[in-house]
Amino acid sequence: MPFEIINWNIAENRNWWVRTEVASGQILVRVYPTLGGATGADGTFVGSKLVAVGSNREVILDVVASALSLFQESLPWHLCVSGLLTDPARVVKIGKFTDLPEIRDAIYTSAPLVASRATAEINQHTHVVLSRRIDVGVHYPSLNAGDRIKLSSTRRNKTETGQLVESVIEYRMSSSEDGEVSLTESMIVERYLAMRRS
Repeated sequence: MPFEIINWNIAENRNWWVRTEVASGQILVRVYPTLGGATGADGTFVGSKLVAVGSNREVILDVVASALSLFQESLPWHLCVSGLLTDPARVVKIGKFTDLPEIRDAIYTSAPLVASRATAEINQHTHVVLSRRIDVGVHYPSLNAGDRIKLSSTRRNKTETGQLVESVIEYRMSSSEDGEVSLTESMIVERYLAMRRS
């Protein structure tokens, strides 16, 4: 099985070439800025380290060029590699984490653009749930949770549409001689109102 690069945490955000080979009974890991450097005998590397043979070994490079640093500073390692003493030398290209421009690009640091984009995101994803309990004098067996309910008020001249979330059926029997029985229902209806930042 050839050497494997399990993970990497190298900045700056660009393509790098990693050469792994056996040296002194360990894995020699070197990082190069170009493919020619990684495959040539006299290539100039920017970081190097010897690590023990094994699986998922963390590599903290001895950096010889200021261009090489940690992409996520909370992680202490530059690379994680796996390999055996019998593995042949291998060169692997590791790519950019993203093709987006660096965060220092003016489009991301312009205060009006940042505020405008943030406002658009807030407006697109923010809403409030308006919940209402409705007591009705009869039972509607055909209604199920999730059904849409249209509420109308002639006195207020208003119509609303909501979604049935829960219904509670009450069974009542009077203690009088006629033994009157009634079924009533209480429904929880919700509707969603979009909120916008002014």
